[in-house]
Amino acid sequence: MKFFLSTYGFQRFFDGLHIPHVRGFRMYGMLHLVVQVLMLHLFVPHTVVAEEPVPDTYRILFVSHKTELPPWNLAMFSECRSEFERLSGRPVSMIIKSMDRKGPETPAAAGNQLYLSDRVEGVDFMVYRNPLSSPPLHLAAEEGVPLIVPACDTASLTEPGKLPANVYLKTVTLSPARTAGLVKRLCPDVGKLIVIGGDHETDRFLMRRAREELGENYGGLAVEYWEGLRPADLKKRAAALSRDTAILFLKMTLDPNGAIHISSDIVRDLLAYTPVPVFGISDTFVEEGILGGYVASSRMEGRRAAQMLALLADGNSVPPIEHVEDYGEYQFNWHQLKRWGIRESQLPVGSRILYRPDSLFERHPWLLQAIWSSFIGLVLILCVTLLFLLSRRKTLRVLRENEEWLRLSTGTAGVVAWEYDWVNDRMACSQHHELLYGLKPQSPWTKVDFLNAIHPDDREFVDGAIAQSIAPGSSGEFRFDCRTLWPDGSVHWLLMTGEATARNAEGGAVLMRGCMMDITERKMMEMALRASKEKERLMAKLVMDSNQPVAIGFADGRLGRFNPAFCELTGYTEEELKHIDWATELTPPEWLEAERRALAVLVRTGEPVRYEKEYIRKDGSRVSVSLFTHLSRSVDGIPDYFYAFISDITELKRVREEVLKEKNRLQFALEVSHMGAWDLNLSDLSSHRTKTHDEVFGYKTPVPEWTYEMFLEHVLPEEREEVNRKFQTAITTGEDWSFECRIRRADGKVRWIWAVGRPAGGNQGLMGGVVQDITERKQTELALKESHDLLEVRVEERTAELKERRDEAEQLNRAMINLLQDLKQTNRGLKAAEESLRTTNKELEAFSYSVSHDLRAPLRHIAGFVELLLKREKGRLDERSEHYLLTIDQSVKRMGQLIDDLLALSRMSRSDMHFCDVDMNEVVRNALKELAHMKKERSIVWNIVPMPSVTADPRLLLQVWINLIGNALKFTARKKEAVIEIGILDKEEVKEENQAVFYIRDNGAGFEPEYAHKLFGVFQRLHREDEFEGTGIGLATVRRIIHRHGGKVWAEGAVDRGAAFYFTLGKNKGEK
Repeated sequence: MKFFLSTYGFQRFFDGLHIPHVRGFRMYGMLHLVVQVLMLHLFVPHTVVAEEPVPDTYRILFVSHKTELPPWNLAMFSECRSEFERLSGRPVSMIIKSMDRKGPETPAAAGNQLYLSDRVEGVDFMVYRNPLSSPPLHLAAEEGVPLIVPACDTASLTEPGKLPANVYLKTVTLSPARTAGLVKRLCPDVGKLIVIGGDHETDRFLMRRAREELGENYGGLAVEYWEGLRPADLKKRAAALSRDTAILFLKMTLDPNGAIHISSDIVRDLLAYTPVPVFGISDTFVEEGILGGYVASSRMEGRRAAQMLALLADGNSVPPIEHVEDYGEYQFNWHQLKRWGIRESQLPVGSRILYRPDSLFERHPWLLQAIWSSFIGLVLILCVTLLFLLSRRKTLRVLRENEEWLRLSTGTAGVVAWEYDWVNDRMACSQHHELLYGLKPQSPWTKVDFLNAIHPDDREFVDGAIAQSIAPGSSGEFRFDCRTLWPDGSVHWLLMTGEATARNAEGGAVLMRGCMMDITERKMMEMALRASKEKERLMAKLVMDSNQPVAIGFADGRLGRFNPAFCELTGYTEEELKHIDWATELTPPEWLEAERRALAVLVRTGEPVRYEKEYIRKDGSRVSVSLFTHLSRSVDGIPDYFYAFISDITELKRVREEVLKEKNRLQFALEVSHMGAWDLNLSDLSSHRTKTHDEVFGYKTPVPEWTYEMFLEHVLPEEREEVNRKFQTAITTGEDWSFECRIRRADGKVRWIWAVGRPAGGNQGLMGGVVQDITERKQTELALKESHDLLEVRVEERTAELKERRDEAEQLNRAMINLLQDLKQTNRGLKAAEESLRTTNKELEAFSYSVSHDLRAPLRHIAGFVELLLKREKGRLDERSEHYLLTIDQSVKRMGQLIDDLLALSRMSRSDMHFCDVDMNEVVRNALKELAHMKKERSIVWNIVPMPSVTADPRLLLQVWINLIGNALKFTARKKEAVIEIGILDKEEVKEENQAVFYIRDNGAGFEPEYAHKLFGVFQRLHREDEFEGTGIGLATVRRIIHRHGGKVWAEGAVDRGAAFYFTLGKNKGEK
């Protein structure tokens, strides 16, 4: 950085000359500057300014869209270069190339397309000017080099999606409405606007835009459109326009086809005889031609390109295609403004006036008169100056006072003034200058001292910014922020401003003045504010994009902001929610009090609260939600609004209820079945159990700690090894662990247990299961086995005894007379044996009934646990495991049916009989009604013969017919037409007297005759379960009932030829 030469000595010199106007009037400051320059040349003739290091140069390739280089293209490129040098602070090397057609034989030349043939290596950027009226061109950009197109007409932009990734466009759309508004503003008397366009592609596009924007009437201005006219017709029609009309040219078009040829000559001729003002847009501005309009500007395009280059050079993102409306500037013809009496003050701010005359007096005829008036005024000024000198002393005193006030003000505000002499490398500063750098006072300061005080990262920037401002041709001003590094290592910010107050012959600054101020606190606040705003922006984006419903609500029920997830949760649209009271319309009445209490706690404590409630959706349904609500207060601490993070817990509540129900069911099942549940930690073999678990092992109260080793101690020694082996196998393979063993309880009793376990939830670190005391079941199984063995022994003994008695009876018959007494004794023995056998049968039936009842309890447990497993593991079991469980369930149900049938058979054998006259026909009809469900949708031929009444138990007889008819219906199910006959045999067919023989025949599956004796046995079946279902109890029940009535039953049949069942009933009442 170069420093400024102090003028303090020169000021004292002029004070000594007693020339008051040197200090009193700014207009004589030039004398001060001239004297300073002369002094520099006299006393410091050999001072040489040190050469500044030249920053890296940007190389930019500027491509002209034509084969030659038009002046407007060069103007655009020059403006872009100057602006980019200003923005980047680095010099720019400008390389200009024009397009060519690659030769007449190429497809590009045939299609009127231009290409860049000569490649230029090592360029940083490429800038291409595509004017608004040009056809779409194809530019082969250097790979990886950004290509800037600052003004691409939307009418000529085609297939933007196929642009290379390194191309950046700014598209513009010319707006005829902007110039039409200008017509209304500058020419208020005009009532009609003529819009003229040619046949060029851009003309047609602009004509469509004009029709869309202006229509037939634009703000009271009638609009008429002319297009496709020949020049002669255009001149003729333009000459006939009335004075309340204006013309708007959309574009100057040079059409070789002759449909319209609007050139500069035509425009000048047209303006010569048309009586109305002519406006235009695009490049319709020609010399001595159009009044004005909003037109394309090479300077604006150059600046826009420089701005895009600066963004890319700084590493910022630039949209591939960006649309801008500000495409140009207002330009007006100075002569036309004078012709139509329009003052420059009426023009839009920033307008450019073209074609001003070069001669000052020609532009301003009043200037001569003004000079004469100025002379008279100068005389008056001299008089006033004399009067002013009288007040000089007072003025000087005021200036000194102001200087003191300025010194005090700058010292209080932390502002330091400075002056730098570039020639002598010296800097003079006001008081407290060194404090801005954390240094002790020192004098004088040099360039090295200043750079050492600047932060190392900012030195190059500061040096370059000041060097650029003092260069010849620069503005001579600078203003920037930089950092200083204090000796204690802290970083502070300075605002530095300065301007050149003296320049040398080459235009370079030799003296500069300015001020600097510590802005560290302001910078810290700005950085904190930017960080806070960025954080708020990111948080807001996260909230709006989140699937978590979030909403802001005010205490009066209004909803503030909310995200789309909240709309989806409530079913309302965003617009509907803006008019909804969240406290009354979204919240059910029964939840208002609970929510009021929760929000009161939030307001009182300021801590976020979490509570549950329901929302009423738009369709009337309700949704359960959980809210985590916060409170935001205003600056004065008053509650401002609530904001809540909301979660839909409908499914969670349903799962909770289902889990609670399943838990209660499982607990009830465990309690009813006297099962204890346990969870085992495989890492340390510790466990958690239920109370029933410890009761199974003989503990009246739960033990404090239970481990796998404690369990093994309860297992009997002879079974302990096998149990542990199964446990270790289950851990290794991950399979279920199931076994039965004996344990010695805490009270010393030996009991049987059944335990089952499996890994819990797929976690190999845990195993869960149940344990049950099965001692009673084991004892029942043992007793059943012993009873069965005892029964077989007794039957064998009785059979042998009967055989022996029968032999004795035969011997007694041969010697009846001699052995009559022995026969009577034998008969008495037979009766006793028969009575004993009957008693034994009754005992057996009672035992079977008891056993069947005892078997139903564990079956219920098995069925219950299978059902729980199927529900709990539904969807997680493989197909084989699910098949196993379903097979167990079906087998349990079949076993239950067998037990039920066994109980029914037992009850049938033990129930009392009540004989009466029974109408056999009525009994058959009642049986058919009971079996009506088996006859649905079947073709059955019934042949029922009238039957007589009999004396029997009507309830048992009904069961006989139900079983026999049901058997016939079952085994004829596969026949297309079943034939079933029911009747009584004729007397001739009955061999025994006092007997009635009833029968039922069918044409069903039949059976092998040699197995007929097995039909009436308990659980005896001649067909597989998958062919015909059944338990084998039905026909056994029939035989038992008929035997109790003193009759007998038999069957006849053949395979696939049907079967017939017969039974007899005695004609006399009584049980045989």
